[in-house]
Amino acid sequence: MYFVSFASVFPEIGTSETRVLHAFESAEVPKGSYAFLECYCTSPDCDCQLVRFVVMGKDGQEHASISYGWNNKAFYDEAFSACDHNFPGPDFAALQPQGPYAKYFLEFCKKILIKDKAYVDRLKRHNALFKQEARKRDLSKPTPARRASSSGRNDLCLCGSGQKYKKCCY
Repeated sequence: MYFVSFASVFPEIGTSETRVLHAFESAEVPKGSYAFLECYCTSPDCDCQLVRFVVMGKDGQEHASISYGWNNKAFYDEAFSACDHNFPGPDFAALQPQGPYAKYFLEFCKKILIKDKAYVDRLKRHNALFKQEARKRDLSKPTPARRASSSGRNDLCLCGSGQKYKKCCY
């Protein structure tokens, strides 16, 4: 499976609907803002019903990669032809690097993000939009609109964070 950010395909929606955690004084994570960037599988035929959250700090550093599946266990048993998964629910994305605060972000995802039914419904809608677009065009190849060199310093960053390009991750 190859995952691409929702905001890179739907910049307007991605920019306005990306969840961000603002950490103030906390002993668990450094003070700052952390975007939960939604990424979806680019295969037009795949119906994995998963989102991968890449937790990105304002400094552009990836702090965690979390997969979340919202369907039932039997669905994932059949989809993956094995019982070696932790779906439904969020868990660390397999074979993805995790930062020192990844456990905190996974717990935040479990206790806050997925408890919000409206947000989970939004993820399902985003997944459907993404799959519809994947059937129209190959999303695994970068498009000229997503290249960093096409953005001016004061334009919004193409990652969907809502930050200006000059102050964001690219």
